[in-house]
Amino acid sequence: MQSSPATKQHTYPWEKEGVGVPVVGALTTSQALRITNNHWEVCKVTQMTAPKVVYIKDEATDEFALDAEGNKIKNEALSDNTDLFGITNPNQVMTVRVDRDRDGVITNRSYLGTVGIDYKVVQNEEFATFFDEALGRGAACITAVGNLGRFGARIFLIAKTPDMLEVIPGDPIERHILLTTTHDGSGNIEARFLTYRPESNSMVHAPGEVVKIRHTKNAKIHLKTAHQVLAKNEQFWERAKRAYAYMAKRDANENRVREFLEAMFPDIVEKDEEGNDVKRTSKQAQKARDEIQELFAGGAPGAGLAGKTDWGLYNSVAYFVDHERNQGTKQREWKISRWETSVFGPGGSLRDRAYSWLTSH
Repeated sequence: MQSSPATKQHTYPWEKEGVGVPVVGALTTSQALRITNNHWEVCKVTQMTAPKVVYIKDEATDEFALDAEGNKIKNEALSDNTDLFGITNPNQVMTVRVDRDRDGVITNRSYLGTVGIDYKVVQNEEFATFFDEALGRGAACITAVGNLGRFGARIFLIAKTPDMLEVIPGDPIERHILLTTTHDGSGNIEARFLTYRPESNSMVHAPGEVVKIRHTKNAKIHLKTAHQVLAKNEQFWERAKRAYAYMAKRDANENRVREFLEAMFPDIVEKDEEGNDVKRTSKQAQKARDEIQELFAGGAPGAGLAGKTDWGLYNSVAYFVDHERNQGTKQREWKISRWETSVFGPGGSLRDRAYSWLTSH
């Protein structure tokens, strides 16, 4: 028997370690930030040159070499030009994370990023308050708060709305709203819609409305009016529901599946010895095609419910993105989670391309 999403026996992708901390209950955004220790400050700090100075040291005695006046002797070959000390960058500043204890004493300072001189810092509590104003009481419940990137360069909050979609009987789709902001200059303040399918523990949301607010001097003003755009979310969900229903009614036979996979992972076109175009399928592309084909054939959780339809094909891609797709070298080195890649990176782009192809071919 299918478990009800209300019992929450599944674990959301964003609740995994290093991605988010679940917060259940009717909390304000301010309370949620404090419970998860994400109420720290962000400060802009002037950038100044601080050349590296290396002194000559006797390796045997571990003592510095001194001149006749008793001053340490600089190693000219390993040191920077110290005559350029203290020069201010007129165009850029650093953003720094500042943590304080209950008494207001600074306990930690962490570099977040380098931004333009006109970059407007929006504190975590300032941007999160937008959630309270935009959603209103009872409209949604905050379910997760977390941070991503170096020292929390990206903050996110997720709220679940009470209403769900049902593309096919017995297969509910949850609706969530994701709010993010960055403190390293890599992105805007954003609010976007997430569609989550409990049966397969994957995100199947459609490309659509994304509210973006730049970190400029008018950022706080725009935060107060952004709820006007979010108020249109019902229109977005209605469009998504129609698109999902369209997919669920369209059969995906062997030829259609092959065409779809070749479009998602296209062949490489090369020239033969006579100058003619020759197609070649890379090992990486073939591997991805085979894995999605296997998921579509019944390898993904809930595949039977979606059926051999475009909806089943789309869900196979969504599951592949969230659970099977290989992480890149940089993603592993920087410890970028699969969920982050699925929302903000190439995984999300692949899912969006799949949606566009299936709704237009």
